[in-house]
Amino acid sequence: MFNKLIKSYRLRKSRKLIIAMKSLENIPDGVFWVDKNRQIMYVNSSACKTLGYSKSDLMAMTVGEIDGSEEYKEIENYKQLQNDIKEGEITHFTTYHKHSDGHLIPVEIVSASIELGEQDMGLAIVRDITERIKLENEINNAYIHLSLLNQIYEFSETNIEELDIQSLLNQTIGLLQKEFKGSGIVFHLYNDCRNELILYDSIGLEKEIKSKLKTLPKEFIRKSNIDYSYSFNYNEFITEEELALLINSDYLNSTFSPIFVNKKFYGGISILNKDSQFINVKNKELVASVCTQLSTIIKNLQLRITLNDELDKHKKTGEMLKEVNDELEKSAYLDQLTNVWNRRYLLNNVNAQIDMINSQQSKIALLLLDIDYFKHINDNFGHKVGDDVLIEFANLIKNQIRSSDILTRWGGEEFLVLAPHMNAHDAMQYAERLRKSVAEHKFSIIGSMTVSIGVAELVEFESLDCWINRVDSALYIAKDSNRNKVVLSEV
Repeated sequence: MFNKLIKSYRLRKSRKLIIAMKSLENIPDGVFWVDKNRQIMYVNSSACKTLGYSKSDLMAMTVGEIDGSEEYKEIENYKQLQNDIKEGEITHFTTYHKHSDGHLIPVEIVSASIELGEQDMGLAIVRDITERIKLENEINNAYIHLSLLNQIYEFSETNIEELDIQSLLNQTIGLLQKEFKGSGIVFHLYNDCRNELILYDSIGLEKEIKSKLKTLPKEFIRKSNIDYSYSFNYNEFITEEELALLINSDYLNSTFSPIFVNKKFYGGISILNKDSQFINVKNKELVASVCTQLSTIIKNLQLRITLNDELDKHKKTGEMLKEVNDELEKSAYLDQLTNVWNRRYLLNNVNAQIDMINSQQSKIALLLLDIDYFKHINDNFGHKVGDDVLIEFANLIKNQIRSSDILTRWGGEEFLVLAPHMNAHDAMQYAERLRKSVAEHKFSIIGSMTVSIGVAELVEFESLDCWINRVDSALYIAKDSNRNKVVLSEV
């Protein structure tokens, strides 16, 4: 019929058609001419090779006999497809063609409706896309593979400060369960002291199965140490009873993949699946890659923990050294007998106090205290009692002065009080209160004693030496005037 159509067509057009037909005969894609009743009118050699039929076989068939998609098996659907393909327009779609041996071949079809004489014909260029789909599936699987690994990596990086083994494994279990739906996921960790693989965590398993998997046979450990990245099936090593239990629970396939950290056996991941086709190269590679990813993260986690421990130790050592240094520095500035500041401390800090007072446009005063007749105490009661008197005196003054004041043992029985934010008038009243508190105090063993005090307010542009000399002169006057009094230095 197809040849009759060509002969009945005008010669000029038929010559072009013959040339086109010869060209289509040699292309690698299948070529089909089909009439409105789905009858195949022409096929090229590539179509025959792809489908496993001879030309005469195919040209005796309809499209419905080779279509494997179910969609165009009904003549009404096929006619609707033809109606959708307008003359001169190209339609692109995918479907399945059935090979002569019965298997389905995914195909991509580019078709057009062509008027040939008085007949409406359908022309289809058919490409076998089996390899392309296979490649797309491989790319998709690789994407899923990398996406899973990336999610584990991102979780470890995002939570790096709080990351621990439990949170890492919990996250991994959740991701694996999403990937292997309906599977039981189990983590076993290796206890080197007991040489056992002990169940650490699991999800998706019945209680009875979990109880059987609390520890795995030592053959798992031996096999893992022989083949570092080897994944193996449970039925290689578990007992017949355990295998029967798994099968009765519909776990048709179970595989174990080991985890090594720094070349030491760390544990492993078990996938228990109810799909008989589960254990394949793709799934084994994915689980093995997850184990490798975990190995790297756990190694880094252990390194971080070790470094943090070392840093903590160094920090504690540094804090201890600082405390020791602070104590040494403090002891260097403290009077060993009375435990108040010594002369060195005052001389090192007085300029800072003066700068602060000047910046605040305030006043500052010195009070120099000297215990009256202290030599008599040593002569009459001994130096041990004299030391006790100095300690008691220092504590008495320390409890009387303000927290901002600095009490210093200046030397012997002399004590100096640096009083910021205090002018001469206030300093005299302050010194008088201190003098009275000493006079009224009952000291151990010796009873009563008195103190003489010199007072000097710092004047503008005055040097430290000049200031100290003035307060010392005021004290000298107080001592020379029968003692037990306060004298203000004249500027």
